[in-house]
Amino acid sequence: MRINFLNCGYRNCGGCLQLVKCANILTDLGHEVFLTYTASFSFDLTEVRAKRVYSPHLRPDEVPDADAVMCSTWYMARRVADLPASKGAKFAYLQDFENWSGTSEDILSCWRLPVHLVAVANYLRDAAAQHTSKRAAVLPYGIDFERFHPEGKTPPSPQRLVLGGLYNSMARKRFDDLVAVALGLREQGVPVELRLFGAEPGPVLPLPAVYLRQPKPEDLRAMMSACHVWLAMSEQEGLHIPPMEAMACGAVPVVTEIGGMRDYCLDGRTGFQVPVGGVAEAVARVRELWGDPARWERMSAAALDHIRAMGSERENAARLAELFQARQGAAGLERLFDFTSWNQNTWKTLAAYGDQAARLDSLGASDLAAELDAGLARTLEARAKEDRNLLGRQGRTYGLAVHRQNRRSGASERSRAETAFLHAPREDGVLDALAGAWDRPLAGRYDNPAAFDGWLRVYPTLRCTLHCGYCVNDAVQGARKDAPAVDWQRWAEALNREGRHVVFTGGEPFLYKGFVSLLNAMQRHLMLRVYSNLSLDLGQTLAGIQREADFYVSWHASEEPDRQIFLANCRAILDNPLFSLTVHAIDTPENQARLERDLAFFRDHGVRVDLDQDQRGFAGSGQPAGRLAACRRRLYLIGPDGCRYQCVSRLMRRDQPQENIFDGPLGPDSCLSACPDYGNCAPCDGLGETSIGILETL
Repeated sequence: MRINFLNCGYRNCGGCLQLVKCANILTDLGHEVFLTYTASFSFDLTEVRAKRVYSPHLRPDEVPDADAVMCSTWYMARRVADLPASKGAKFAYLQDFENWSGTSEDILSCWRLPVHLVAVANYLRDAAAQHTSKRAAVLPYGIDFERFHPEGKTPPSPQRLVLGGLYNSMARKRFDDLVAVALGLREQGVPVELRLFGAEPGPVLPLPAVYLRQPKPEDLRAMMSACHVWLAMSEQEGLHIPPMEAMACGAVPVVTEIGGMRDYCLDGRTGFQVPVGGVAEAVARVRELWGDPARWERMSAAALDHIRAMGSERENAARLAELFQARQGAAGLERLFDFTSWNQNTWKTLAAYGDQAARLDSLGASDLAAELDAGLARTLEARAKEDRNLLGRQGRTYGLAVHRQNRRSGASERSRAETAFLHAPREDGVLDALAGAWDRPLAGRYDNPAAFDGWLRVYPTLRCTLHCGYCVNDAVQGARKDAPAVDWQRWAEALNREGRHVVFTGGEPFLYKGFVSLLNAMQRHLMLRVYSNLSLDLGQTLAGIQREADFYVSWHASEEPDRQIFLANCRAILDNPLFSLTVHAIDTPENQARLERDLAFFRDHGVRVDLDQDQRGFAGSGQPAGRLAACRRRLYLIGPDGCRYQCVSRLMRRDQPQENIFDGPLGPDSCLSACPDYGNCAPCDGLGETSIGILETL
């Protein structure tokens, strides 16, 4: 295989050095391996047997073509994701949750990119699953057991306990805690010998210690073999290699219960875990080992066996190459969409895939973008078979993927253009593509910025107690109000099955026989909102409602309803702790003659009335002739007979029902139609989540 490792580090230690080691081994195994650097790198202690490439900007013409390419840090994942397909299957190496160099969201946004994740520890795999729903392969660092093995190992004695550790001045390593443990042991009479190594000049210590700076391999092995206990008190680590190397030399680790150290330091078996900052706990655990040489010998043997079972450098490098091979082609693409779970984090990852597909298009990598979009569409379509409203919730991601597919093909099929507009109606170019597919010039558009709230809007009756001149129902040409009534028991069964919050409107819903029984039969976790003009004397009726309800009531001054009855109804609602009340009036010319006086009356009696605009301002209503429009809405409008309609004007005419709630579960919440009646819409048909493309009539 041709394998390329991208290394942005300046140092030849830690995670950067692991890539170099792996590159060397894979080169020895016969692979063609490149180490591509974006920054100057110090090779003073590192032999590099792979081919070295320097490319500070990772321009495609500078980066070698390969079968697989992997980066060493979270922020390089974005650079990897931008590379064309010829650079190989893409991998990000998760070696720690590196929030010292970026925020958690910065890191997770890169993990969400369409790159395969390889984690060195189980906690990183779990973090990827939890926050992105992606599956990360776990492949720990391997140890060079020819270099690290026990050498003249002896158990601790009453006269001697050798304590080892790494010196690193970074605050998260908490080296001061390590020193505090050594001092605490000495204060308790434990004959501690402290041995340290590191890459920096030696620290100033309050107790004697042997310090090896950048030791040769044989010197480091001898030092670790002399150690009975290896101490690591860090507050954050990825996998942390020194305790692993020390275990390979027979030392028993005492480490903080963080990161990947939990993978090899199994508490009470191969070592001891202590809390971060747990100096006293670490002192106690080390003292136990010093006082019980037989236990130390058992744990030393268990630690050695466990670390060997995790694999050698050569074995784990070979496993990485096998992983690269398994992620080639269609199998690799399928794996990117094999999620651990389906939740909001999954949708965020899929949205990141879609954004990256658009970016790849802009970078000229359309072949790779097309593969991503095809995978996105397939995944969401398959999932939508189990969740009928999935494409409504995740419509933008799906619609844009389909739209990009149409654009690449050079011509939009009508059905796919409609699909894109149905799910991503407001995105650039989507409506234009639909107009082209329908072979009609686009004359204009209407978009209402409201978001779909998920509620059902149910009209149990279209009859009303008033006859307002501005009524949206009466404004519909050909309106019919003779729909047969349905028993409240059937309504309750169907609405409870749907499990959505419900708005009861009409008409006047209190004219529906059995309305109170219907409200009381609704499941208690569902929110109910009742639209009413409160013109009937509802005192006893309201008292019969035994569940929470939100009343959204309207005062229609032009009809001169009885103010005292309306006020009494409002007070009955306000006095009931199960109810909430919102009162409004519509600021229309018909109402204005009486509105100011009426509002003052209600205000003086403790009822606030909000003013709403006249809905007849919607340009799609009140026009002399209908026009062809592509009308897309997210809405559930249910008429008195249980039929669902796309808009109020169709509901009032009982025209083109989509489905019936009494026949089974409702379908997707989004709907699209070629409507010839734009201009004759009901005044309220522009409300809700609505997008309309107005087309020229040929």
